[in-house]
Amino acid sequence: MKILLIEDELPAARQLTKLLLAYNPDFQILETVDSVDSAVRWFRTFPAPDLVFMDIQIADGLSFDIFRQVEVKAPVIFTTAFDHYAVQAFKVNAIDYLLKPVDPEELAHALKKVENQKNKPGAFDLEKLAQFLKKEIRKGTHFSGKKPVLVL
Repeated sequence: MKILLIEDELPAARQLTKLLLAYNPDFQILETVDSVDSAVRWFRTFPAPDLVFMDIQIADGLSFDIFRQVEVKAPVIFTTAFDHYAVQAFKVNAIDYLLKPVDPEELAHALKKVENQKNKPGAFDLEKLAQFLKKEIRKGTHFSGKKPVLVL
């Protein structure tokens, strides 16, 4: 799983990285960014990660400002020392809300939520669907009696 951390406190970022890698050594921490501006630049530059851990109060404001500037296409788990942002966090489709210091058991529970969401019946990967359809079109597969036109 490719993970982006948005955290301006280096010790907190290190601790979260340590907990994530203890949970699954195959996790890949793509980068740690420390501000709204750097997070917005990151989302505009790179493909969406599999998961984002986001502190709420970061160097140049509240992480909710990120959602006003870019579409965050990855699930988000908020990590913060403040419990009064929880309602606002779930309005931006947070998977979970963990209070600092992050408890390893709560982190494991949040990561299981992410895994369960990815494995829900009926859930699919849009990119895989697009690749499948392109391949079928190249093979000349007909859908509904007509050769389809796929616009991506």
